[in-house]
Amino acid sequence: MTYTELQAQIATWSKRTDLAALIPGFIEQAESRIGRALRVRQMETALADTAINAAYEVALPAGFVALKSVWPSSYPANGIKPQSLSAVLVNGVRAGPPTMVAVTATALRFNGSGSVAGVYFGAIPALGASTASNWLLAGHPDAYLFAALAELYTYTQDGEQSAVWVARSDQVIKEIQNADMRDRFSGSLTASKG
Repeated sequence: MTYTELQAQIATWSKRTDLAALIPGFIEQAESRIGRALRVRQMETALADTAINAAYEVALPAGFVALKSVWPSSYPANGIKPQSLSAVLVNGVRAGPPTMVAVTATALRFNGSGSVAGVYFGAIPALGASTASNWLLAGHPDAYLFAALAELYTYTQDGEQSAVWVARSDQVIKEIQNADMRDRFSGSLTASKG
């Protein structure tokens, strides 16, 4: 499915031809809603080996949504523990690689120095004139359709229909999350002898 086809489906399902000019806005709002709830492997992005600056920070990458994991580049087996900013500041700066990280509005704040690498959740690529599709629309067009219909009916102040589509949207997001967890661990499991 493409962005244009999604717009046509929203108009068809809603039976509201008078709202065609507003449908791109409903899709944008749907993307925001989905992006706040969804955390799946398709959103995982590598945080390349990056030096911590003199303020003990690494700027958040473009499209950053949430931190999954981070580690000192020289010690990849030693994960850095996520904490609140106040906990990192109270703990103080230590010599050597960091053991704690906090996410601020613009940066990852550490309690040590060196360089770090990791994985973060990146934003779902926004649909529009220059992006006709993305992994979510290609694999789960119902997520977009149902979330956009929820936004459309919220706009028209039809609480009953809005509730129906919010529930359907939430269910699809839950199904995508569950499928992601199942697929991460699919295949044969083997017991190790220890």
